[in-house]
Amino acid sequence: MRPSAILFDLDDTILRYEGGDYRKLWRACVEEYCHRFDGLAPRDLFNEIQSISERFWRDPERHRRGRLNMRAARQKFVREAARSLGSPNDQAADELANRYHERRESEVVPFEGALETLEYFRNSPIKK
Repeated sequence: MRPSAILFDLDDTILRYEGGDYRKLWRACVEEYCHRFDGLAPRDLFNEIQSISERFWRDPERHRRGRLNMRAARQKFVREAARSLGSPNDQAADELANRYHERRESEVVPFEGALETLEYFRNSPIKK
């Protein structure tokens, strides 16, 4: 019996989100924007962003909500990090987070054969 529909989860099923050096990418973005946070050392800001991010993702409910809007979650991490280090600047925090978000998302690629598989099912009698 043929299924009437097939649902695909995109991340890490169709799209490869892993494999990039995302800590290196965060560091590069922090280096680029850190001058906008009243003399914060890039290493300190990076470490605080990582610490806040790790705490955030450990909580299952925050993890579920955060995955619904990754850009907003990343903005939250940078805003909180800058505040906790005594250099709040929401505009710079959002710009830093957006830069990271755009660069990271640009590195997302489909798994080998994923697009062909989707095309196969698109052309099949299974509901779209």
